[in-house]
Amino acid sequence: MVMNGKEDLWPVFKANYLNGDDIEYAIAAIRKAGATQIDTIRLIMKELDTSLSEADQLVINSKTWADCAEATCQLRKDFQDATETDT
Repeated sequence: MVMNGKEDLWPVFKANYLNGDDIEYAIAAIRKAGATQIDTIRLIMKELDTSLSEADQLVINSKTWADCAEATCQLRKDFQDATETDT
């Protein structure tokens, strides 16, 4: 799986993910390999057969992406505010 021109992140994920207890370690490994939050969510959805919501929650609540959680939530809030219409 190639994401945004990056090398295949699946082998990195697979090498670091053995069961549900290792998800944080696997997320950290693929981030170190250059994955973005979106890459990480897409990989989890595809390879672990999870929903967008489940994969998103794993990533946004991970220790690996904790440094970006506040900014991500703010961006989502700003987007929602911008797309709401006053009726």
